[in-house]
Amino acid sequence: MRARAVAVYVGDHPLDVAGGDAAGVPAVGVTTGAHSAAELRAAEADFVAPSLHALHPLLTS
Repeated sequence: MRARAVAVYVGDHPLDVAGGDAAGVPAVGVTTGAHSAAELRAAEADFVAPSLHALHPLLTS
């Protein structure tokens, strides 16, 4: 994403996913909060990461 200068919206709640959609950017869900990967996928997150550390490769690729 970095090579393409893409902005993303990162959050741990389904409403964060909706915020990314509203902003017109990819929504990245992180399972650091109360919501599961399945819940974030159901909210239509573009990507789901199991931790903040797992975001690094995604965001720097």
